[in-house]
Amino acid sequence: MLAVAPAVYVPQQVPGELGYGLPLQQAPVIESVNGVLSADVSIKLAPMWSPTASSEVYYGTELVYSGEILLPSPNPVVNANYGLAYQFTTADGTTLPASFPAPTLKLKQGDVLDLTLHNTMKDGPDADKYPDDVTFVTNLHQHGLGGSPLGSADNVLRPMAPGGTYETKVPIDPGSPSGVFWYHPHMHGQTAGQVYGGLAGLLQIGDPLDPWPRYVGQYTEQLFSLTAAVLIDPVTREVQDSIPSASYAISDAPEGYGTWRNYVNGQFLPTLTIRPGETQVWTMANVGRNGGFNLGLTDIDGKNAWGATLLGYDGNSNSAMPIATTLATPLDPFSKKKDGSPNPLQPNTLTQVDPGARLTMAVTAPTTPGTYYLVSNFKPNNRPGFVPTGFDKDKDGNVIEKYDYTKYQTFAVMTIVVTGDASTTPAPVFEAPDRSVPDLYGAGQTISAPGTYLQGTKVITLQAISTTMVDGMTVEGPGIPSGTKIAVGGINATAKTITLTQATTQDSPTDAQLTLTGISIDQQRAFSFDVDVSPVQQPGGYPRFTINGVAFPNGPMVSLQSGQVEEWTLVNNSAVDHPFHIHQGDFAVISINGKAVNPPTYDTSAPNPIQVYPQGSYVYSST
Repeated sequence: MLAVAPAVYVPQQVPGELGYGLPLQQAPVIESVNGVLSADVSIKLAPMWSPTASSEVYYGTELVYSGEILLPSPNPVVNANYGLAYQFTTADGTTLPASFPAPTLKLKQGDVLDLTLHNTMKDGPDADKYPDDVTFVTNLHQHGLGGSPLGSADNVLRPMAPGGTYETKVPIDPGSPSGVFWYHPHMHGQTAGQVYGGLAGLLQIGDPLDPWPRYVGQYTEQLFSLTAAVLIDPVTREVQDSIPSASYAISDAPEGYGTWRNYVNGQFLPTLTIRPGETQVWTMANVGRNGGFNLGLTDIDGKNAWGATLLGYDGNSNSAMPIATTLATPLDPFSKKKDGSPNPLQPNTLTQVDPGARLTMAVTAPTTPGTYYLVSNFKPNNRPGFVPTGFDKDKDGNVIEKYDYTKYQTFAVMTIVVTGDASTTPAPVFEAPDRSVPDLYGAGQTISAPGTYLQGTKVITLQAISTTMVDGMTVEGPGIPSGTKIAVGGINATAKTITLTQATTQDSPTDAQLTLTGISIDQQRAFSFDVDVSPVQQPGGYPRFTINGVAFPNGPMVSLQSGQVEEWTLVNNSAVDHPFHIHQGDFAVISINGKAVNPPTYDTSAPNPIQVYPQGSYVYSST
């Protein structure tokens, strides 16, 4: 049963609150010059709030303060409640405000990112008030980029201690895809608090429209840094960490009240203005520590949804496949259980943006002026905003919350006002780039396909085409030399033909039975994500997250061989979502819970291929 379409809940301003509903501000932009983007970067710690305190750290348009330090019970880690920001000084000596989001860094393929980072967190006026077990050690990670993970490059194992100065020099691969990435600390044990406190910014390589060069520079680009489940006191502007209290996960308080908020570019319910009929290119980047977004774009009644074309996920234009969609209120974001019933724990939409993920789309405003809303139906725990009805216990005696799945909350994240003179620029039409299907999708596959040779050519017409047929498969059949490879028409091709390299020509059309074999899989591995909750029963205990039964840093250490193909099966036995990615490497999602992912058509019925959902199993292949 689908939930009834709700009216959009628009959070109201809390008395005394600053920054509510202001025009959306974009982060400052720093671009490379002569192939280099160089800057000095200092990390600023906001003072703790007091009536006389003075901060220079911004979250969005408003100054913030560090909140009260929380002792480590019941958590094993002190909740420092930092207010933090990167402060950039550009190569020409211009010093920008210390703010979240940090400046957007724009480079081109082949450029060099050269940053000198000064860890000045302990220079903050209240740094001496933090207990000894709060560390200010940090580092810098370029999330999603390929390149070296060693030395002064994208090295997440490199500690940057307080008081030190550190150079980060990252050459951008000339073959890097165009798209939006992001940068943030990745120091083990400190990443969560520092990212939550405000250390994050976007990093753009090339232009999201590079796969469609005729459109580059023709449309306004908007970058949205999304953060969820953030607690900033609406009046004092103290940063307060939500982790000590689970109330945000089980409260029916609507967004904007209670204990949590969603922000766009650090602003609470900002307003974006766009002309009637205008097309813009938007990238949604979830740069928060926790909490996802399941997005739509509608009027106040949850109707008159906008159309959009999804252009890319996670900045990877090399796999761009435009998907036309309607940004309707996300009514049924669930997959089905084996018995066909809804599974409320497994969202299943194209516009879900998990922590760390980026989604680029082209949107065209309606021709009718009016007020619309970017909406999400996710609470901070990545669960839809169904109305709670009480509590129960599961088979193990754990307390669980019950929901009325017919009563539904959808929260406004941003107000969008369509006004002004109508745009006269035609809406773009995005064709799928004519590129080949990656050979990883055919790894370990064997296909039998009848076909007919064409007279006097090296082309064969297939009588039955398989969606798993990809470039680089070996073909066996009458008159075909051993080891012959095939080249399929592009990923956008509809002709049921393949080109045979080294194949002999035929004097007349000839029927043949062919066998197509994909590249071999050199190694198969399995990883199980689990959560041991037994320590919670002890004073000061906390859940223990494990991979194959072992907690970090003692878990599996995988050594990969360059050029080999590995197939990984990830199984999530827990009730917790696990976003998953590999630094410096791409991979192909082959199947999800036994359902094959269909790369040539980008099967839109498949679940989000980025996140391993509770009780889920994903198969990945990578070289």
